[in-house]
Amino acid sequence: MVNQNEVGVQFRQGKIYNVVGPGVYSDMGLFVDLKHVSSQAVPFSVEDPEIITSDKQRIGLVVSGDIFRPNLAQKDLLLLNWSKYSNIYLDNNILVNRVEALARQAMKVCVGSRKFDDSIIGTARDALRACIDDELSLLANNYGIEIQNVTVPMWSYHLKYKRL
Repeated sequence: MVNQNEVGVQFRQGKIYNVVGPGVYSDMGLFVDLKHVSSQAVPFSVEDPEIITSDKQRIGLVVSGDIFRPNLAQKDLLLLNWSKYSNIYLDNNILVNRVEALARQAMKVCVGSRKFDDSIIGTARDALRACIDDELSLLANNYGIEIQNVTVPMWSYHLKYKRL
């Protein structure tokens, strides 16, 4: 049985046979299996207290959002990436850990290319959030996952680095 919030990946003799939506399925055989891939949003939140801007200021960021695995409409993507990323598709902890690492990378890329004022003041915050969203989505696409609802409820502090 595949529940309403899942996609089923059917296997015969260790190979993917089909990707199916919600419903009841039966298949007779010795080497038959059905793996369940959740299509529900998986929330994530990651913080980095010390990201350095291009003008050597420190800011702290929190990035959160929702992760979505491939669904029935993206069946080809699921089939293409299954051998490489099945553990990400099946285990929420592995999925969240991977996206948190990608989010940290996106945060460093976006903040590191901006000056302090261009990272936190006024509309610059919106531009920073959009940059992190775009960068994170680009990185996540390599895994066949989608990131949505990215927020950057920023907390920040800054200390000028002093050269010794």
